[in-house]
Amino acid sequence: LIQAYKLAEDERVLMPVMVNSDGFVLSHTLSTFDYLEPEEVDKFLPPYSPPHWVMDTKNPVSHGNIVFPESYQEFRYMMHEATLNAGKVYEEVEKDYKKIFGKYFGGPIDCYMCDDAEVVFTSQGSMGAEAKDAITELREEGYKVGNARIRMIRPFPTKQIRELASRVKAFASFDRGLSYGFGGPVANDIRATLYHTDHRPMVKSYIGGLGGRDMTVTDIKEVILDTVNAVESGTLGPEETWHDLMEL
Repeated sequence: LIQAYKLAEDERVLMPVMVNSDGFVLSHTLSTFDYLEPEEVDKFLPPYSPPHWVMDTKNPVSHGNIVFPESYQEFRYMMHEATLNAGKVYEEVEKDYKKIFGKYFGGPIDCYMCDDAEVVFTSQGSMGAEAKDAITELREEGYKVGNARIRMIRPFPTKQIRELASRVKAFASFDRGLSYGFGGPVANDIRATLYHTDHRPMVKSYIGGLGGRDMTVTDIKEVILDTVNAVESGTLGPEETWHDLMEL
């Protein structure tokens, strides 16, 4: 959350930042956490001085929420460019945070045991912790698998996904969200990201854990092994797979 302020206030961005958290898993459960003292935060996040829209009687300007057709397209282009800039700025923010607090969260994608992985499980949010345990257990069983915890959705970490894709055989993309009528949002983002590359590994899409339904280490291992089997058989299977869906 503290990083979000520094990202949003950077003059190369100046866009709202939305910090997402898992519904129910985090909003309706208890856990210990580390907090930062206000003095520490002030070192990282100095007082904000808006560059453009401070009210100044000597230099009056007007601000409206309407953009007319002759300017609307260019306005949207500027927003698009600012969003792309946010990806680069975020990596700088992470490094600054590490210098002061000694913690680094991995940037747009936090990879675990991905260096020699043949199958990479993609996770988001709190499921990343269980995913690491699942990967550790599968590694002990002899499977070359890894976990890529996606921490930024927009801009989508295209560069990092393509770099991973250049050396893996498949992605097991697990979505705890749903784009009605089109499936898993992250899975489809990965597929779109790989369209303009020469190397397109298999992308298996899984949907589950909706509404805070528990996703255990065993569940994650089942998903990963299903993708491993798909790679070994050379059969992609269904366009999407719903995990733990009760009979209706």
